[in-house]
Amino acid sequence: MSETLAAPIAAPVVPLDDIQSGIFDPTEIAFEAHLFLRVGDPVGGRSFLRSVAPQITTQAQAGATPHPTMRLSIGFTWRGLAALGLDATTLASFPEEFRDGMAARASILGDNAASAPSQWAAPYGTADLHVWLLVQATTMPVLEARVANLLTQIAATSGISTVGSGERGALFGADHAPAKEHFGFNDLLSQPGVEGVGQPVQPGQGTLQDDGTWKPIPVGCFLLGYPDGYGQTEDRPSNAEIRQNGTYMVLRKLEQHVPAFRAYVKETADLLGIDEEFCAAKFVGRWRSGAALALAPDRDDPSILDDPSKSDAFAFGGDEDGSVVPHFAHIRRANPRDALGKRERALVDVTNHRIIRRAAPYGPYLVEGAPDDGNARGILFRAFNASILDQFELIQSKWINNGNEAHGLSNDRDPFVGTTESVGPTERQVGSSFTIPHPDGSCPTRYNLPLFVTVKGGDYFFVPGMKALITLAQEPPLKAPNHAPKMDPANFVATYQAVSAQTNISPLQLRQEQIGVVFGAQDNLVALGNSLRRNDATKVFSTPIAVLLSTYPDIVEAFALDDVFSVSGYNDRMTELAGAFMLGMDPGPAYERESSIMRLVAPSSELGALARWIEGFASSAVETATAHGPSFDLVSTVANRVPLGFISHYFGIPGPDDATFMTWLRASALYIFEFWATQSPPIKDAATSTALQFGAYLQSAIDTRLSALLADSPTVPDDVLTRMLRLLGPDPTKLPPNPAVALDKYTIRRNLAGFTIGCAVPPSGTIAFAMQYLLQPQNASALAMTRAAAMADDDDLLTQCMLEAARLAAPSPPSLFRTSTADYVMGRGTPRATLIPKGSVVALYPAVAMTDPDFVDDPLTFRPGRPAYNYVMFGEGRHTCFGTAIGTMLLAYSGKALLRLNGLHEVAPMKSGTGVPNQFYPGTYEVSTSG
Repeated sequence: MSETLAAPIAAPVVPLDDIQSGIFDPTEIAFEAHLFLRVGDPVGGRSFLRSVAPQITTQAQAGATPHPTMRLSIGFTWRGLAALGLDATTLASFPEEFRDGMAARASILGDNAASAPSQWAAPYGTADLHVWLLVQATTMPVLEARVANLLTQIAATSGISTVGSGERGALFGADHAPAKEHFGFNDLLSQPGVEGVGQPVQPGQGTLQDDGTWKPIPVGCFLLGYPDGYGQTEDRPSNAEIRQNGTYMVLRKLEQHVPAFRAYVKETADLLGIDEEFCAAKFVGRWRSGAALALAPDRDDPSILDDPSKSDAFAFGGDEDGSVVPHFAHIRRANPRDALGKRERALVDVTNHRIIRRAAPYGPYLVEGAPDDGNARGILFRAFNASILDQFELIQSKWINNGNEAHGLSNDRDPFVGTTESVGPTERQVGSSFTIPHPDGSCPTRYNLPLFVTVKGGDYFFVPGMKALITLAQEPPLKAPNHAPKMDPANFVATYQAVSAQTNISPLQLRQEQIGVVFGAQDNLVALGNSLRRNDATKVFSTPIAVLLSTYPDIVEAFALDDVFSVSGYNDRMTELAGAFMLGMDPGPAYERESSIMRLVAPSSELGALARWIEGFASSAVETATAHGPSFDLVSTVANRVPLGFISHYFGIPGPDDATFMTWLRASALYIFEFWATQSPPIKDAATSTALQFGAYLQSAIDTRLSALLADSPTVPDDVLTRMLRLLGPDPTKLPPNPAVALDKYTIRRNLAGFTIGCAVPPSGTIAFAMQYLLQPQNASALAMTRAAAMADDDDLLTQCMLEAARLAAPSPPSLFRTSTADYVMGRGTPRATLIPKGSVVALYPAVAMTDPDFVDDPLTFRPGRPAYNYVMFGEGRHTCFGTAIGTMLLAYSGKALLRLNGLHEVAPMKSGTGVPNQFYPGTYEVSTSG
């Protein structure tokens, strides 16, 4: 047989800089980590893609000299592409097997019994697996540093998160050979020789021709956009820009049962009277060195591997009975080469059914002769192909699990990745077996082959070219709506349903219009609640960005169930801006530590003294506001000034000036607490940019105060900042002692950021809107009652009146939300019972809860003295204690100082601020005491 290569015919030119690395590059990198991500919203998902795309390694970069020490690759499940907002036409045009995903193809693949998807650990087989990231590095420190950077980047991006713990793989060292796998065989030796990718193609790596030559595999068998072995070019997906230079990757986690394999090989060798190494080679079709039985049929000859032009140049056509390489041998089942015969090759051309294999072992290597150590070990297997159906799935279902290449001589299946379950009709089911034909014609057969490999998970991924990746990351252009339904604030449900009924726009455009209706409803939350409550089916209402709750008991239930409805969504955004704060921590050690710090530096025993201070400061603020005339802006002089003054006095953070400081705090609050804020890039941009300024200011304030403390200055105030700094330790400064609750500067800074945001922004808006309510002509009786309480120093009635005014006033950001940590049926046992899926954002509107007529008596009537549970404007549950008390005092005493002014009335309607974030908050409210 000649071992020369057939001349390639017009091999296409493949742009290596548009192809991701690791597909054609045979260079294996020692260490790898697989990260799995979920796209929560397309805006955040595409934002992440834009940031990560420049970091993806191309084939051109991987082939450069010297080779890079780190590589990064990315792929997407069909569900992931949908979550990114890819248009419906393109999504529907992907091949069915890719759309289905691996778990749904279990019956085709033979993934049953212990390998069934029901046995896989999440995120495998779930709808949450959207994105695959592969990090490869030459050393473990480089790998872990890169993974840590990626996890930080992911955590800082709203709308995308990790799922599962990921996977780690590592090639074995020289002691076990560079590419050895857990069963002890050299691996990854037989790969397709692909034309047009700049690599030499050796004999045996292509397709054996009738004249004895080996023809390279067309690049179109592995890369979309090029002709395959039939001369056909795949036209799916329909979007050529997305399709070009992409490929499909099959990922499978294969757990290897090494002690079982070794014991069975030994037992079989003893039964058949053959050498144990020879017996093991019969299972694989290669000796442990990697030398093929077809080239070294009697004994191992590692020197065969020294010559690439000969080491893989073999066929099975002269071994029809399988006496050299058994029909069930792994390399024969995975690539039958010429064993199909001319007739079968005419129907099933092996050329079009090859895959490129990449893999790395996971788990520790178990040395020969060692007992079972109980560790999980196996292979993280990857296959690249242009058609999952005609390549990977055909190999797995036809060649590995069926005997189609044995011409009826064998029903044996691949002993490693073939199913061990019985197949076929019940009356003719055949269990797993294997036969080792001998040259003398005998065929010893063993039945009921044990399980050597278990599938632990996997999925199908689209690995796009670099240009396609950039296209996927871009924000799609918005189309004009087919019709613009009139927004009726009193009938949110009808408006939303009218938008949702559109059928001739893309899913992304539909989603954007639905979100637009949700945005429009934020200006009239009382009307929103009334609309949702009209029908049991809409009381718990799902939208693309949140589940809207409309009844008092459901909203309070979500506040109360910390174990189901998590505040982690706050924490993600807080961490992105200023660092974690207890408002974003679920119950646990971290929360207990942070809340203990709060109780230590801001004890509730000080509330009485703080009430007296706030009352006095509010009075002085009003005096200052009226010092230059009867008219003044209530927002800047009182609603903003009193909370900011409190922050300066009690927390030790005066801010650069009121306008700048409030803008910083509002930007953070808007982004952190509004569930819809992540849908608006300007909001995120404002938050991230002002967070840098805010953080620098806080650090300067901390350093200045610490210098004064170290200098033992007598003017250092006893405020929260000072108390926190006295907890620094262990520290070489002269601040004794090193306390049991030791802090660092970062912990101090992030806690101060959280305190100031929570104590400034909600009270400021509540004060402004409550006063606006009281000063409306139709609310004259409410104003009279509240003013009488203020003049009489009846602080209890005053507080009740101000709370009632705030309850009925226009709501102010921030609102509140939670994230469900498990599937939960809200309203269980009632007609409104609705499943809230795990991972859902749940919007909790205090204004909606406080005006629910089924639980708040006559909710739109001003009636002070209502039960305390009727007031949830500062939230409810574990995360509101201290903040609620302070917020209530700031509201009551600001109102008291203002209402002591004779004849206070509105001069001009309240105006919103200008620019993000101020446009979402009160900007100016002109009032006067002069007629």
